[in-house]
Amino acid sequence: MKSNDYQSTSILLSLLAAFGCGTDAREEGTEDPAATAHSYQTTSNVGDLSTWTIDGNKLSVEWKDIAPITGAIEKTYFVTAVCGSIDPDFGDRTCLVDGDALCTDGVVPCEPNDGPQNGETFTIFEVPGMALIANVENEQLHAGFAAGACDDMPTDDYTFINLGLGQKDIFGLFRTDSAFSLVHHLDFGFTDDPENQIAYTTGDDGGTVAGITASACQDGVRELVIDATSDTLRMMITGAGHFIIDKPEGQGGLIAVNAQNIATIEDFANRSFGGIAFPDDRAPELINATMGPAVNGRVEILSLELSDTGVVALNGPTYINDSTAGANLSAPMLEPRFAYADNQIVIDGSYTQGAASIPGMFEIDKVSGNETAIIGVGASLDGKTMLFGTVVNQYEGTTNGVKGNFILIEK
Repeated sequence: MKSNDYQSTSILLSLLAAFGCGTDAREEGTEDPAATAHSYQTTSNVGDLSTWTIDGNKLSVEWKDIAPITGAIEKTYFVTAVCGSIDPDFGDRTCLVDGDALCTDGVVPCEPNDGPQNGETFTIFEVPGMALIANVENEQLHAGFAAGACDDMPTDDYTFINLGLGQKDIFGLFRTDSAFSLVHHLDFGFTDDPENQIAYTTGDDGGTVAGITASACQDGVRELVIDATSDTLRMMITGAGHFIIDKPEGQGGLIAVNAQNIATIEDFANRSFGGIAFPDDRAPELINATMGPAVNGRVEILSLELSDTGVVALNGPTYINDSTAGANLSAPMLEPRFAYADNQIVIDGSYTQGAASIPGMFEIDKVSGNETAIIGVGASLDGKTMLFGTVVNQYEGTTNGVKGNFILIEK
């Protein structure tokens, strides 16, 4: 089991880090009599792939430890845990591992004490039957959707965001065929220009992911092999069309929301949220946040409480903004950092406006003043609003990259 290497600055905790790992004692073994078993497939900010099944107070996990570069499965862990009740303030459940993980060899042999051990904890957030977020011992952030079937095909437009720390290509849009063998994409990242931060980062002339061989699908998971390098990606698609892509270790994971299920700013208005945030330099925290009404593409964050820090005194009004109101998302676009040609026309002429035209993108006002931007992709799933996001800041004072991940989940 790989750990996340916390590095550098702490910008996330002021505003978003509200959600992470509960260390407080929660009631355990309380089973919801109306509970129904649900399975979820997740990627992580490190790049591991897992299937989580929750049945009342019982949790089982099949966790694949993914290798760097090639994406091969190094080892697989099988873990069981007992979960407590949902915390009324933060919306999380604490699950206690009730036995050492069983480990099976992949390309790397198992060793003693591999995987989660007896007494370790998972902190989970669930939209039952739709989505799951899990924090594992403050070392990995897992996120994903209800497990899909092999006949769930992804043909459509998808707004995506990368969850891996340190990433430069941060968000954008996919358009795919039904086999995910021909993929047009718009990728956006942050430059180091202090005036204009967002630029196209699509790396090839046509904006087409060429040379992908899709394997046969098994248990809802497709393996996608990049022909030029033989690297392996794994794609999980839900019946609703959302998908995750699990990439090799160190590249994090990708969350993509179907265009039919993106959130609007009104979906955040007058609602309460919990969730989890993962900064790159310290442990996560839980959050309890309430939002005000939607006005001119903005929703004010009325209150913010962190699990360890307590109530946060915001420095004046702080807003969630849609893409037309966000300072970075609505800014004029720079020229591409790489060859881009006419790919924006291949996707759709409306997307030539840049980041502001990508559906479902949101930006949160800066908090500490050190952040380059705080952005996210919003989803409306089964009547619940979620925001998958990243905090972008400069590494070593010059290079912009992802400094933390966060997820908001409507209570």
